[in-house]
Amino acid sequence: MAFKVNSISLENGLNVLHCHMPTNDISLIYGINAGSLYENANQAGLAHLAEHILFKGTYRRKNREEIYNERLCLSSDFFCHTSFKKVELGMRILKENFEQSLEFTEDILLRSMFTAEDITKEKEIVLDEMRIRKDVCLIYDEFFKILYEGHPYSRPIVGYENTILNLNVDEIKKFYQQHYVPSNMVLIVTGDIGLDDLKKSLEKVFTGKLNFSVPELKEIKLPANYKREIIIKKERENSEILVGKLLKKVNISEANILEYVLSKNVSNALLNKYSTSYNRNCSLNECLIKIYASCKKEHNKFVKDVIKYNITNTKNGNFLDEDIENIKKQIANSFTLYSQSSMYIAKYILKCWPNQCNNFDWLNTYVDSINAITKEGVLKEAQKHLSIDDLTTLIIGDF
Repeated sequence: MAFKVNSISLENGLNVLHCHMPTNDISLIYGINAGSLYENANQAGLAHLAEHILFKGTYRRKNREEIYNERLCLSSDFFCHTSFKKVELGMRILKENFEQSLEFTEDILLRSMFTAEDITKEKEIVLDEMRIRKDVCLIYDEFFKILYEGHPYSRPIVGYENTILNLNVDEIKKFYQQHYVPSNMVLIVTGDIGLDDLKKSLEKVFTGKLNFSVPELKEIKLPANYKREIIIKKERENSEILVGKLLKKVNISEANILEYVLSKNVSNALLNKYSTSYNRNCSLNECLIKIYASCKKEHNKFVKDVIKYNITNTKNGNFLDEDIENIKKQIANSFTLYSQSSMYIAKYILKCWPNQCNNFDWLNTYVDSINAITKEGVLKEAQKHLSIDDLTTLIIGDF
């Protein structure tokens, strides 16, 4: 399938990216520059709270129940979440529901009421979420706090109980009014809709000029890596171990294959020795590499040693050409299969926003670019990024 991405700029500042696909559905995703990076330390959790309040009521749809019921009628494949960088709202729908879905999402994003009553209620819901996720996410929250010291990534996206409670109505409304504006977001539409039909629907739904200044995100330097091991005593049956470091200037394609190699080697080494619970969670992206494992506390040293040994081993190129070829085949096959999905392609396009808004030719050459990767290229990334000399190790358990 050949992908052609069209770019449309509306008078109100909204950038729309469109890709027609021969599917039986349409997917639409908004990306809004309104993530937790736009908060200060005293506002931790504000972006996530604001995203929650979007669904409490608008000037057209007066309450949560009305919004929820309409959303279910339009789509059972719906999501909205907050990350460090942005808020993403998406839905997959039938063509006959497109224009209503467009108006529905436009209303939620641009016309939410943010009443004091709704804000108070939603604060309680967010605080309850914090209590539920506290133990499950403890190791990641602590790891980010240690690794990203002084950087906004060091704070959990959900914030803290005291910062949520101290947020006042005016500053929450101000955040919404500053960030949820057309010129600060992108709309991606993929699937069974032509460019002319899309333009007609956009003209109906998004009318008028809105002249808002868009907040700029300052570039923040990442902290330096250095070697450390931190142990947090916590009553639990298993230990959790997280090892990692910050990365800079990563070649993403080679790094993606490197992640598979490292994860496979660590996983095999653990499972071959003990019946060790190992969650395959090795990730490597533009900011961070991390490897997670859970195990019986008496296996702590073994698991740490396995992770560090395989980091060094991989850095030294101790992996096979066959491994690289198998991984390349997995990645290429997955892209070919999933690229039939309008939602999958919409998410891929969103990953490139705003950096590659005018160049999506890579969608058509992605498989070829994966097949062109060599063991030498993967080894170069391994030698650049993999070292045990500046790793952070965090262990949580009952010792």
